[in-house]
Parts: sequence; structure tokens; C-alpha cells
Amino acid sequence: ISVPGYVRSPAMLRTILKTLEEMRRVNPNVVFVCDPVMGDDGNLYVPQELVPIYREEVLPRATILTPNQFEAELLTGIAIRSEVDALSAIDRLHELGVPCVVLTSTAYGDAGVINLLASRVSPPPAAPA
Repeated sequence: ISVPGYVRSPAMLRTILKTLEEMRRVNPNVVFVCDPVMGDDGNLYVPQELVPIYREEVLPRATILTPNQFEAELLTGIAIRSEVDALSAIDRLHELGVPCVVLTSTAYGDAGVINLLASRVSPPPAAPA
């Protein structure tokens, strides 16, 4: 299952999670890829109330997460100004339950350079009950 973009309401996001739970009852190995489209360049595109839902309910269930820099900062509370900061944010996302993180569209460092970092923990954290 993939959440490929913009989700505009808590009810819609929780419906996706309910569907995921039903799928995992049938097949516990279902991969959940989540692109948490919440904003970019300091601008939030979704209601603020979705941020804690992503952090507390979605992240522990995601297999792969693909946030941009702004979204990673929102989810972790870590300001990303360097590669060290980016790696700290990725570590925090792992701590929140995501086994594979691909941090996209980071803008630290040289002007005009967009960094992409990926990390996977092994074995992946157990899915929440």
C-alpha cells in the first residue's frame, strides 16, 4: 500500500491506516510506503492537526518513509542545516518506528545542490499491535 501524496483530513488519514490494518491481518508482510506530503520550504499545506497523527499513528506503521526536509523537521523537531542534522533526523524517524527512511529534497550545503539520504535499520522494528 502506498500513500502517494496529499491527505487533507484526519479522517482520510485514519481510513488509510484502517485499510492498512485490514491488509496486514491478511498478510502481515504488506509494505507500507508513505510520502507524508505536508508541506515544503517552510509552508504547511495540510491542517496542523495532521502532523501529530503522522508522527504518532502513521510512522510506527510505515515500512518506508519519504519525507522532504521540511516534513522531516516537522516529524522530528530537528532543524536540518547540515548532513549531521539530516542523519540525526533520520535516526529519530527510525526511533519512531520507521525501518527505511529516504530523506528527499534537502537544501543544506552548496547552493543549487539537493541532497538525498537513505537509511535502513535491520531488522526492522516490529509493527505495532
